[in-house]
Amino acid sequence: MTCTPHAPKTQIDSAEFSTSAHFGQQRSRFRFRSIGGFPSISSKEQFCRRGSKRHLEDFFNMNSQRRSIWASFVSRVAATSLLLACAPAAGPATTTESPSIAEIVARRELLTIAFQWVDATTARDFAAQSRFYPQTMEAFYLWRDVPKSAVLAEKRRVFEQARTIRITMEPPQILVDDGARSARMYFRKQYVIKGRVNRQGEVLQELRWIKGEDGWKIVSERDLRVIRAARTRQ
Repeated sequence: MTCTPHAPKTQIDSAEFSTSAHFGQQRSRFRFRSIGGFPSISSKEQFCRRGSKRHLEDFFNMNSQRRSIWASFVSRVAATSLLLACAPAAGPATTTESPSIAEIVARRELLTIAFQWVDATTARDFAAQSRFYPQTMEAFYLWRDVPKSAVLAEKRRVFEQARTIRITMEPPQILVDDGARSARMYFRKQYVIKGRVNRQGEVLQELRWIKGEDGWKIVSERDLRVIRAARTRQ
């Protein structure tokens, strides 16, 4: 119970309650300020002034019926407060559709292929790299409608004579489109290339994939944002 020493006093007439004991018909009298049988605000103020010891004495001096009513009231208030505290916040119901089996399979395939694509690049395996690209790409960094031959020529120029190639791809976010025949992949890539071309940095990269009869192909490869870049020599 919180004491409010400076709260304004409320004048309430004293009511006198009389109870009879079950044994010996002994009568005890207890004077208690109340409204409707429960302590009023001024009663709480008096309890605070008397101290917790006097408060407990007044409570146990009540007859058993009134003490039971007061305890029941407190327990109902506590139970209601607990329910309100634990109740979930009201709001519109939201439903999340579960991915289809085809989408789950597509994500698994793309995750495996993406790391194979990185391994083929770091190994300078241009034959393996060629399997990831269609005959014409929609976008290859700043180029548009790029033939596969031009893509592989650029990769040879950058990687073929490199002394050091380190490419790290963080776990990607994969968004599979309806039908599970196309997808977008986003990931952070860190790279260090030393040799004829020296480059290093970190980018947010996007790959767009389309699945055909011969499997998944990259139709768009570009950097969405340069996080950190340091190019020393072309």
